[in-house]
Amino acid sequence: MAMDFMTIFWNLASGRETISLLNVYQGIPISYPATIINVGENVIQVITEKYQLVCLYHERETYIQSPEISEIIKAKVSGLDAATSTVILSDFEIVTKTIGERQEVRVCPKFSIEGEIQSQDLADVYQGELADISQSGMGIYINERDFFPRVYRPGRKLGLCFKLPGTYQIFESKGYIQTPYDRDEMARFNRSSLRYSDIHQPKQATDASNVRRLISPELTMQGTIANILELESQKRRRIGVRLVLDEFSRLVISQFIAQRQSEIIQEINAVYQLISEG
Repeated sequence: MAMDFMTIFWNLASGRETISLLNVYQGIPISYPATIINVGENVIQVITEKYQLVCLYHERETYIQSPEISEIIKAKVSGLDAATSTVILSDFEIVTKTIGERQEVRVCPKFSIEGEIQSQDLADVYQGELADISQSGMGIYINERDFFPRVYRPGRKLGLCFKLPGTYQIFESKGYIQTPYDRDEMARFNRSSLRYSDIHQPKQATDASNVRRLISPELTMQGTIANILELESQKRRRIGVRLVLDEFSRLVISQFIAQRQSEIIQEINAVYQLISEG
């Protein structure tokens, strides 16, 4: 199988065809073309862009895609020279994971963000930690001791309350902001325990153009469990949730994602400077 890989890479290099390297850096997919400049014994040397180099430096692996390759190939980083933008890749293997198929940007928080989770099957509220978030979904870490297989399973609904740090601007047409929750079967949950009536009054200020400035608003959301991943080494589970958002929550989450993207790009630039100078 290794010889098959090397034949493919040799043909690509001979035809001066580029490959794409794919990594996910703090939730953001990073994919840039790479040119194969040398094919050795079970290794290849490629040249790529600085953003990809930072991902390779951190993760020490990447995923290779090409129109000439029907499968996704995983490779390990055996060497990296930021000064010349070159990387040595080895240990190639075909993978079936769906990396690269996500259509939305999903970012990870810079610092720990804790919130409250309530299942439709339980009156009690439990603590969860935000793993990542997109416009349509979020990942939540929950401690193993608080995980109940009969309660947390795909298809079950959750009530969620998370406070997103930062400053947000909400443009209004009526001079006020509503913070509604959907009035369906989720409304029968114990909202007093989630303090739904109290937590959605963020600090705010208005001006003549009907723009409100919100500082670290707390969002009440609802969603449906899509998947569950056991993280044995961390003694917790990651619950993937499909969100149903009101317009207010959607606007805040959109700005949170944009802010994190900007921070992550700045971080990548800073890391590149360090490794290129080193």
